[in-house]
Amino acid sequence: MKRRNPDWGYPRIAAQISLAFGVTLDKDVVRRVLSRHYRPIPGGNGPSWLTFLGQMKDSL
Repeated sequence: MKRRNPDWGYPRIAAQISLAFGVTLDKDVVRRVLSRHYRPIPGGNGPSWLTFLGQMKDSL
């Protein structure tokens, strides 16, 4: 769910799971699971900060 909607935070994901499956789920549980298992895909949304800063340094 986080990979499909990277701008969603853990409270919204917990609410969506509760809505879809009808179980109450604490947002802190989702936070702990995401912190342990979710790693953003490298190069997924444009240049990295290091590349961006290097290009800005060169343009000055």
